[in-house]
Amino acid sequence: MEIYSIIKQLTNQLSDSPLEEEQISELLPINFIYDFYKYPFPGFKDQQTGEEHSIKWKAEKERLTEINRVNKLIKTHNDRENKRYTELTKGLADDDIFEISRMPGNEDLYEEPNIINPIPLWSIYCTPILVRLAPDEALQYHNVNFLKIDDEELYKKLYCDIKDKDQSLLFINQLIFDFIIKQVSEAKKHEIWDEQSIWFNPYRKFHEWFQLNNIENDNNIHNTEQLITNHDPQPEKHLKKITKSNKQGGRPKDPDLPDKKNRLGKDYYRLTEKEGYKSIKAIKTLTKKYKWKKSTIETYLKK
Repeated sequence: MEIYSIIKQLTNQLSDSPLEEEQISELLPINFIYDFYKYPFPGFKDQQTGEEHSIKWKAEKERLTEINRVNKLIKTHNDRENKRYTELTKGLADDDIFEISRMPGNEDLYEEPNIINPIPLWSIYCTPILVRLAPDEALQYHNVNFLKIDDEELYKKLYCDIKDKDQSLLFINQLIFDFIIKQVSEAKKHEIWDEQSIWFNPYRKFHEWFQLNNIENDNNIHNTEQLITNHDPQPEKHLKKITKSNKQGGRPKDPDLPDKKNRLGKDYYRLTEKEGYKSIKAIKTLTKKYKWKKSTIETYLKK
């Protein structure tokens, strides 16, 4: 697995810049991991036949079989769409198609192929930490970026080996931070490490993430890249050295809190992304559902 490839997938979604060095400087720690395949997963609807193809599974092998089955149907659909458009525009130049389509009543005559992307096999859904673009700027929750990582080895490590969201979150952030530390070390070796370095902001943000979450980060404790390479069936035995410190006193922890936070993130995503709620309205709705204060919900959404 190429760790830099994972970083590039993240930065391509986090940054609008076409420059790679500027994209890297916008890299942020992951703050929450979602199961991409546990969202309502309708499959796809065939635009020509109107038939809806849903995806259902119970075990991991069934998931792959089902997705491959539907992807074959998607390919058939796309091939049919391309053939329709090719036959419809046969003998016509692009300029001809453009001019004819501008005539009244012809707007949809040469509708371009409705191409559906195949369903990825190894996707991980996640959100980064929230940041202010300026010191006096409010955090905008409706601008939360939902990022997708598609990597077979990382997926298997998180969902087939670790199987724990908190440990998975630590693992992926440590994986990236280990890579960043190597780049910082290399830059210092060549005496080019300063605030202008492309890894300066990512290093600072990841270091802050470990501090804010009260997690001991020791790059010598374990090597996440080696854990992946070796396909360790019990990676959690290595990761348990990088755990949040036990807090003394206070009210006892709610054993269902991690699950509630997970559902909170999904509900917030559904309200803002699917139902078009503004952030303020979505948070107000969630305070009634979860019986939490507005500030509590905002805190959980940031983590």
